[in-house]
Amino acid sequence: MPQNIHLTNIPLELYETNQYGETKKHKATIQEILMDSKGHPYQLLITWNGKTRRVAPKYLDGKLQFNGRYNTFDGYIEDDIHTSAI
Repeated sequence: MPQNIHLTNIPLELYETNQYGETKKHKATIQEILMDSKGHPYQLLITWNGKTRRVAPKYLDGKLQFNGRYNTFDGYIEDDIHTSAI
């Protein structure tokens, strides 16, 4: 259950890698961050290429990562000001 909803507009570089190892770069935006009772983010609402998806990413080495049906997505916050938000 969401404890806190933070509406944001954080720019994100999103790299989509398909099952053949081909990678595409997308400009994306984090629209919403859902936080648990301890203030940790557990779900994001991300928009790219006209699509909006709710994802539960893993956080690894300064990037966020989530999986689609056939593809893997790696996201990087575009500026240092917003990095601490997630």
